[in-house]
Amino acid sequence: MNRSKKILALLLALALTACWAAVAFAAPTADNIEFSYDEDTKTLTVTGTGAIPDDYHPWMDLYWDKAEALVVGEGITEIGENAFAKMLFFRTVKLPSTLTSIGKSSFYNCEKLDNITIPASVTRIDDYAFQYCEDLITVYYGGTAEDWSLINMGADVFDHVRPEMVVIYSEAPATPDTPGETTGESAGACPWCSRIHGDSLLDQLIALIHGILNKLSHYCD
Repeated sequence: MNRSKKILALLLALALTACWAAVAFAAPTADNIEFSYDEDTKTLTVTGTGAIPDDYHPWMDLYWDKAEALVVGEGITEIGENAFAKMLFFRTVKLPSTLTSIGKSSFYNCEKLDNITIPASVTRIDDYAFQYCEDLITVYYGGTAEDWSLINMGADVFDHVRPEMVVIYSEAPATPDTPGETTGESAGACPWCSRIHGDSLLDQLIALIHGILNKLSHYCD
């Protein structure tokens, strides 16, 4: 009888351990997030409201070797840790104006990513967010150089990207009479004309050349 009780207790302990492990290591869920994939344009679109949870990436197994573009829809406020890490064939990423933070390693090792659009609403970019995005050459930012400098940047956010990577500001200060600067309105209509780390005409020319080369590279691959 004692032997039977010991076996029963052991089986019960094993069952409880298995249940605990299943709960502890269950993949996160997010009822507020939906996604779709367009085969023709190879675009992954993620929509919803609120935050994409940390380590939530159901699209990873399905499209890691297919998707070449990402569009995150309006209403998303946070991109969680590892959300789009190792999506190896992303070329472009566009983020919504509702976004406030980009999580740790969220685009880690998206090695083909060459440009990303970050809205002015973003106030925090966590550690390693774009680390090892080895083709990243252009960041289009929706605010001014001053706004960019105020973002709470984590460690090694742009580590191991293209050495010539540039940030192109979509809006410049409202001083249209100042040589070498553009208004926010004209910059929004023509992002290649935005300021890039400076106010000189040479800076403008460099930004223009980078933009043209970036676009041409898509046709040469």
